[in-house]
Amino acid sequence: MNTKEFLKAIDALVEQKGIKKETILEDLKEALEKAWKKTNDPYAEVRVEIDEKKGTIRMFRIKHIVEEVEDDAIEMELEDALELDKKYKIGDEVVEEIDPEELNRMAARHAAQILRQKIREAEKSVLYDLYADKVGETMAGIVERVEDNYLLVNLGKGAALMPKSHMIPNENYYVNQPIKVYLVGVEKTNQGAQIIVSRSAPEFLKRLFEQEIHEIYDGTVEIKSISRDPGSRAKVSVLSRNPSVDPTGACIGQKGMRIQKISNQIMGEKIDVVNYNENPVLYIVEALKPAEIYGIDIDEENKKALAVVMDTELSLAIGKKGQNARLAAKLTGYKIDVKPLNEVKAQGLNFVTISSVIAEINAKKVEEEKAKVVVETKKPVKEEKKEEIYVSPSINIEPVRVSLSDLESSLSSKPVEQKQTKKKVEKKVEEEKDDIKARLKEAEEKKMNYMPVYSDEELEELEDEDDYNSRYDEDIDYESYDKYYDED
Repeated sequence: MNTKEFLKAIDALVEQKGIKKETILEDLKEALEKAWKKTNDPYAEVRVEIDEKKGTIRMFRIKHIVEEVEDDAIEMELEDALELDKKYKIGDEVVEEIDPEELNRMAARHAAQILRQKIREAEKSVLYDLYADKVGETMAGIVERVEDNYLLVNLGKGAALMPKSHMIPNENYYVNQPIKVYLVGVEKTNQGAQIIVSRSAPEFLKRLFEQEIHEIYDGTVEIKSISRDPGSRAKVSVLSRNPSVDPTGACIGQKGMRIQKISNQIMGEKIDVVNYNENPVLYIVEALKPAEIYGIDIDEENKKALAVVMDTELSLAIGKKGQNARLAAKLTGYKIDVKPLNEVKAQGLNFVTISSVIAEINAKKVEEEKAKVVVETKKPVKEEKKEEIYVSPSINIEPVRVSLSDLESSLSSKPVEQKQTKKKVEKKVEEEKDDIKARLKEAEEKKMNYMPVYSDEELEELEDEDDYNSRYDEDIDYESYDKYYDED
């Protein structure tokens, strides 16, 4: 056997199958040991050593030196061992090299069979580890085999199984056909890893939306639910996380180009994109489109709903073979019973019109907005420290004390519209303060025209002076005054 060429073949196998080289070498050792035992001594202890650098494979038979032999296949007495080498002692091993070339054809064939089996097991383990982390993803493959009940799809590193239940009905498949599939799961079986792929799963359609519509990929638009009749029709409910983004418009695209691109990948399957709504009534109305729903009676606890339509809308609401109603039921999670208006009235069934439901919802929104406005206008104003303005009594005007809070209260007593803000009130307060300051300034300018004002203490001091009257009498020329007044 050309050992170097054999080890090179192992290197090529490692690169092709993706198996660890250490795993194959360990399997090779085990295969050679079993092959030699099968053709020589099944109870013998055999050791195989592989030197990759030198490119050699060596085999050895091992016997343990004991005082008394119980199993001559793996044991040897000291006396017999000393005949081989005087250095042996109890507990040592006697190692006898075996030439691998001495393996007969049967042993070599057996070793090859064992090695192939080990490689297959390792390959399946590698496949499981490789694809187990990719469950839930879409993958590109090539059809390798076509049968009535299944397809084999080559994914590059291994073959995947597509059962008939995961195929799109009436879709034609052929060998070497490029195909995009959804990885449903990977299972460990006695035959190894079994990879299951699908084209009919709702999750496959979701992945196509993520790949073709960037608003869904980045999370701006979220897919809430999907229901499918593969290859025929599907309904997808979407919700926008950004108020400025229309979720259905983002999915459909300009002139329907985005949704058409997805439809072309799944046999031209028609796709209805509807708005998700937390209100179950409005959600069911959306799900039953393109039909217009007149009224509804809903049992949220039991997840049942009666959808009332006009007679002309009945066939559209139910759809061909009940498809529209069935997909709407899967989408919303409600069991929907569609009936015409005349039949509902004849049976005396209770329902509410959709227009009244919408009117009630809008009325609630208006009330909520009003409540918000009232709450905002009733927000408590932070109490400010009173700032007093004092007018000096030396000015001949009556002392005045005015506080900001008093001014605010006087202004607030006047009728104010609900939308008047605190800033307007503060502005008026400032205007009042400016007016008071202006009046004070004017009074200061005029105070020189007023006679001096004395306190009681100052007057008493003046009266106590002895020369008070004399000082003034000496200075006055009464005759001149009399003459002056007489002349008048």
